[in-house]
Amino acid sequence: TAGTPRSAESVKREATAWLTGFPDLEFVLEQMIAAGDRVVSQCTMRGTHTGVWMGVPPAGTKVSVPIITIHRIAGAKIAEDWVLVGSLMLFQQLGFIPETQAILAGLRMFDVDLSGA
Repeated sequence: TAGTPRSAESVKREATAWLTGFPDLEFVLEQMIAAGDRVVSQCTMRGTHTGVWMGVPPAGTKVSVPIITIHRIAGAKIAEDWVLVGSLMLFQQLGFIPETQAILAGLRMFDVDLSGA
């Protein structure tokens, strides 16, 4: 639920699901900033979809997805976290939805004004 801190068990379940679908999953830390009781990390998550993930059979697709996390630290432990995953990019790379350029090309076919004016 949004705004509800995740329990250690829920984090373990999520990690297990990701590692089942992407056994070679790795996180590359791009930058980390700490201020007060917060730590913000920008990472790139990389892996290959070689196992079932969220009910989707493996496709062998390599993915590279940006992630931003914010951790609130209390008592030398993570008390809360917020995670922003580049889900659109992930779903596009897995072929669940068309790439942005393909969507724009499709809109142009129907004379949709993309200028924003």
